[in-house]
Amino acid sequence: MKNILTLNLFIAVFFLCEPSFSQGISSPGFFEKEANPSFYTPDKGFYFQKNDTAAGKNKKKVWFVAGAHTAVWVGTYIALNKAWFEGYERTGFHFFNDWNEWSQLDKLGHSWTAYQLSRFSANLWKWSGLPDKTSVWLGSGSAMAYQSIIEIQDAFSAKWGFSWGDMAMNAVGAGGYAAQELTWKEQRIQIKFSYWPHDYPADLKARRDDLYGAGEIERILKDYNSQTYWLSVNPHSFNKKGKFPRWLNIAFGYSSDLMLGGTENKWTDETGAMIDRTDI
Repeated sequence: MKNILTLNLFIAVFFLCEPSFSQGISSPGFFEKEANPSFYTPDKGFYFQKNDTAAGKNKKKVWFVAGAHTAVWVGTYIALNKAWFEGYERTGFHFFNDWNEWSQLDKLGHSWTAYQLSRFSANLWKWSGLPDKTSVWLGSGSAMAYQSIIEIQDAFSAKWGFSWGDMAMNAVGAGGYAAQELTWKEQRIQIKFSYWPHDYPADLKARRDDLYGAGEIERILKDYNSQTYWLSVNPHSFNKKGKFPRWLNIAFGYSSDLMLGGTENKWTDETGAMIDRTDI
């Protein structure tokens, strides 16, 4: 199979994900005032005054966020089981090595998803009143737990299996978020995603629909030929006194072209005929 792998260097403005926004979320007080304010007196030095009312409210928020995470986890497990796995044969827990499939585009999808889930979850924990460091760990852990839903169900499906490659890339995304928050308290290097519909030849549109779905929304999630994953670096965040503007990001992109099978462009159609398009 002929794969065209592109490495793109481009400069773009990302207003919705620029570091100034992530810094704002990471800084104390973005969602609410500090629950236990600090004070200073000559005899005591710095000390914290316990605010029982705020502490009680924060405890309720923590339980609310924990409950929401649990509900989403259980709901997603049930929904995936019904919508995706129910039609396939079940078997015992087993492993499956899919590292060489789809030019690793699916693996980058795991990293991007885990990274974004970590950011979203950590901000919810911060909103609940937990310390920043605790929120970061819980956010990344929550993302890993959520992503494990797919692997657990894959592990009991005869068609797939538990993929260590998927879990490793989940860890790259969640770990990348946590490492930056704990080290820099901001996201200087972001994992981003873009989609541009691939222009398939007329004779391959049926194969496209069979693999990636007939609807545009479904293909955004599944069509690896239309996806690009970006590693976006903000130069200003590394040298805040320099001349780089805050909105400037430099991104390196990775994509692949005309993949019609996991490892090669060969498949059997619904009539049982073998199709060979390794000429692409």
